[in-house]
Amino acid sequence: MTGPRFSKHAREAKIAECSALYLSGRPQIEIAEKLSVTQQQVSAYLKTLQERWQAQAAEAIDERRARELARIDQVERATWEAWTASRADSLTTVLRRKATTVNFKMGEQLIELPGEDRELTETVRGQAGDPRFLTIIMQCVEMRLKIVGGFAPTKLEVYDWRKEAAELGLDPDDLVDDFFSKVTDAASGDAPE
Repeated sequence: MTGPRFSKHAREAKIAECSALYLSGRPQIEIAEKLSVTQQQVSAYLKTLQERWQAQAAEAIDERRARELARIDQVERATWEAWTASRADSLTTVLRRKATTVNFKMGEQLIELPGEDRELTETVRGQAGDPRFLTIIMQCVEMRLKIVGGFAPTKLEVYDWRKEAAELGLDPDDLVDDFFSKVTDAASGDAPE
């Protein structure tokens, strides 16, 4: 038995209503009664909804990933500029003032006036750059690789106790039987002291 045929607009309205009822925790049979459709039709609506939700979630994740990559790129560009600036020559200017007297001769009379000698010294010093900027750049690279999946999966070494027991000359099945007999004895109160 098939459900009634609806126009595309009416079907979308039913799917939207189905979504609201489903997300409010209503069971499929109740949703079917409210929408005046079969439970199978509700199931089909829910399948459509779940496909749409998954597609939206994937798009949202891709958008978020792209946005975060753009932010990382911006931080990295600014850090490269700061690194370059930190390597520029440093110019230090020092102005030294020294109090002196200035002698003026006015006619026959010698007049002493307070004065000042100025000495300007400029020193240019090369800079190696601030290594903290390189640390930030490496963090940007690492974060970008994490986002795009640029790291190889970590290989996990699984411990095989059965193999190790066999290498030691022990039968793994005997060990399991012995273990369970001890657990059973302990549970029944027959455990040796």
